[in-house]
Amino acid sequence: MSAQQHDRPAPRVERTFTGVRAALPAENAAAFDAEFARISGGPVTDFAAVDEFLAGWHRIAVRIASDPEDWALMHREAAEIMAGTRPLGPPLAEVLARRGSRR
Repeated sequence: MSAQQHDRPAPRVERTFTGVRAALPAENAAAFDAEFARISGGPVTDFAAVDEFLAGWHRIAVRIASDPEDWALMHREAAEIMAGTRPLGPPLAEVLARRGSRR
């Protein structure tokens, strides 16, 4: 997978629990629900954690909405790598060395 320049504006996903969850595919909505239950299920709710949770999922929802096919491709490739059916790419140090970069 390569980085792509997207010339189209990012889609508008409202930064609310309802807006973010509605923008997620089913498998991501289940993860959203599970994580929210974990951070809000105690006797005291850490509002900083809730805010961080919503901000992170909002970024994911916007990313998915901007290019759902690319999001799905990324997950397919990750699953192939984890299953061992797709070879890993070269390490970053090797890529940088080929480009003549020093890091």
